[in-house]
Amino acid sequence: MKLLITLIAAMTLSVHAFSQDELPAISQSNSKDFFIPASVSKKYSLEKGQEDEWMIVYNNMGDDATIQRVNDIRWQGKTKEAAEKWYDESKQLLSEGSDDITSQMTKPAGVGKWNVYGMNKQMKKMMDAMGVKQNQYNFTFTVDKYVAKIFVSTSEKQTVQDAWKYAKEGLRAMLTASGKKSIADSL
Repeated sequence: MKLLITLIAAMTLSVHAFSQDELPAISQSNSKDFFIPASVSKKYSLEKGQEDEWMIVYNNMGDDATIQRVNDIRWQGKTKEAAEKWYDESKQLLSEGSDDITSQMTKPAGVGKWNVYGMNKQMKKMMDAMGVKQNQYNFTFTVDKYVAKIFVSTSEKQTVQDAWKYAKEGLRAMLTASGKKSIADSL
């Protein structure tokens, strides 16, 4: 499992090498409140790994972990329109070249743009060749002028709905931090 986490971490770093057209990180004084709370990650025995102003990574190196890795990423546009335009123009970054499986989920309240992506086919082939059985999902969305991408790597038995139970905590955090607590509480 540690080899797998290292491999995924290396690939994450290459994905995190964003272009010059990248939106900045959230600049509000409560910027950390936009991310999935550490207390939620602790319930899944996830330990904090890499962290910068855009992203917090959590890992669980246990062989029986249901949630194995999370990359919780946030950006901020100058306006809602700028954030949504960047979102639309950054589908490759947000999807990581994976199939769009948005139709399997219902768009949550408080969200502007919304897409869900499954596991990248090349990644699946590589993982299968290594004998690793895993599912991966990217939940991407906007809330006002904020953009989120929450990558969740799970055991092979976990579905997109199972992964969403965890990723939804990132939406709740984002809604609360951006002043939409009543919507967050309704999820």
